Amino acid sequence: MRELVRDEVWTYPGMSGLARRRLRVWQIEDRGMVAVLTERPSDTGTSITNAAQAICMQLEREYPADQLVVVEHYPGNDPGSRYSTVALDGAMHPTWRHLPDEAACRMLPGLEPDGPAPAEAAAGPVEGQG
Repeated sequence: MRELVRDEVWTYPGMSGLARRRLRVWQIEDRGMVAVLTERPSDTGTSITNAAQAICMQLEREYPADQLVVVEHYPGNDPGSRYSTVALDGAMHPTWRHLPDEAACRMLPGLEPDGPAPAEAAAGPVEGQG
């Protein structure tokens, strides 16, 4: 089973307040989940790379009983570097591993690397953000 179970603009703690990015979550097996966060050039606030530790910790709290894989997605013209898995090591430091586009699209049905974000993404920055 591979089913998209969440697609929304998600708020997470950044270095100077809250930030928002598109979050898509797929259930890929009984207890396996893949969360894809998309960073676009127009997004404001702390990037998903710079907030990786807080993002991983927050998603692990939201999906505590599941095997969770977190993926950073940077859409753009360079298809060889758009996806990376990010995980926390034993010292709670983020580590990244490149994920080829074809592997990401095979793993997650319906993944549109440069597809439209949910309508809420056009709502603007989170209150308190410039």
